[in-house]
Amino acid sequence: MSQIIITAAITGSIHIPTQSEYLPITPDQIVEDAVKAHAAGAAIAHIHVRDPESGKPTADADLFEEVHVKIKKRCDLILLPTTGGGPNQSVEEKLIPIARLKPEMCSFDPAPFNLGIFEMGKKYKGQFIKDWEEDYLEFTKTTMLMRPTLQDDIVYAETMLKADTKPEFEIYELGHIGYVTWLMEQNLVKLPPTCSLFSGPYQAGCHHR
Repeated sequence: MSQIIITAAITGSIHIPTQSEYLPITPDQIVEDAVKAHAAGAAIAHIHVRDPESGKPTADADLFEEVHVKIKKRCDLILLPTTGGGPNQSVEEKLIPIARLKPEMCSFDPAPFNLGIFEMGKKYKGQFIKDWEEDYLEFTKTTMLMRPTLQDDIVYAETMLKADTKPEFEIYELGHIGYVTWLMEQNLVKLPPTCSLFSGPYQAGCHHR
């Protein structure tokens, strides 16, 4: 029987608080859901963090560290913090937690892709509970492509190599495999690579190794 490794995405950067009262926002809420996921069989927790007051996704390294330390005190989950972050964050901002925490794994979007989450706004028009939510979704209508560029890829890969952090490549379309192959040819990836294949309009994912 083949081995199945379950990764639980605790709170992403796409969803907004209006969508669910159960969306974990504070560090303690994120930690609690991660520990529960581990108890249910998850081996890895994909970690995003949010501003505890507004609920907006953030790359605040202090919040990542708080979540990281609290989870590790309670269970032996492999932690996989995001480097995808929010659509309005710089590459430098996204990599701060990796350089600082040196986690076992982290996500790596290897190439530009469309992320049109603005359509979700139609469903919640007039119902948003946070003042940033509608603009956050609409931002992806005018920003057609999510980075990184090829130069960004080098910065990502070099940061992860220095931190001894294994990248989890997020493959949103088949052409992205070429980007990963290129990074391997540049000796910027420890082998074998780990890839996650994503499909669907909101990038619902299935994990492959």
